Amino acid sequence: MLVDTSPPPTPGPAAPASATPSATAAGVAATQPSPPRKSTIIAHENPVVALCFNQQGNMLATASAKGTCIRVWSIPEGAQIAEFRRSSHKRAHIYSLCFSLDSSLLAATADSGTVHIFAMEGRSSGAKAFAYCRLKQAQPSIASFSPDNQYVHVAVAEGLFQRWRLPPVHNSGSKKDCTFEEYYSLSERVDEPPRQAPPS
Repeated sequence: MLVDTSPPPTPGPAAPASATPSATAAGVAATQPSPPRKSTIIAHENPVVALCFNQQGNMLATASAKGTCIRVWSIPEGAQIAEFRRSSHKRAHIYSLCFSLDSSLLAATADSGTVHIFAMEGRSSGAKAFAYCRLKQAQPSIASFSPDNQYVHVAVAEGLFQRWRLPPVHNSGSKKDCTFEEYYSLSERVDEPPRQAPPS
């Protein structure tokens, strides 16, 4: 599995990077083409199942088959800069990871039917999600953020696109649910109006 970043949106010194699970399964090999540099990161004790770069290509998020924690690494140095706790004991399969455009938020979708939202600012080791999207479908899904960080967009394997409003970012330790806004069926006509009720 190979993950590539797109070139930076504006001209600059940053170059696209790539990452792939290494032969050790629990590690990740991260490569920066210019200047040439390769880092091998022993990311987890279990095989890596999900990874994602931020837009700038200087951070890499990883999750293992255990699914209890998500770690963030600096690129190309390979130093751990954050660890988020999805659960202290309950295992889950992480389907996807995604940074917001400004790298201030990180989303993780899992087979628990929940999208966990973590805040990069003010993070502490083992910090938990400050917000959740509780999907009614425990199916493979991916998430992304709107450019203004007001919404989380979720696409579910059965063909649904959902939009959720994020609560204000806070570090009080309490968690808040995202507010469901609308959803579209991707298998229906493009001009089908959005639906306001959560999908059943």
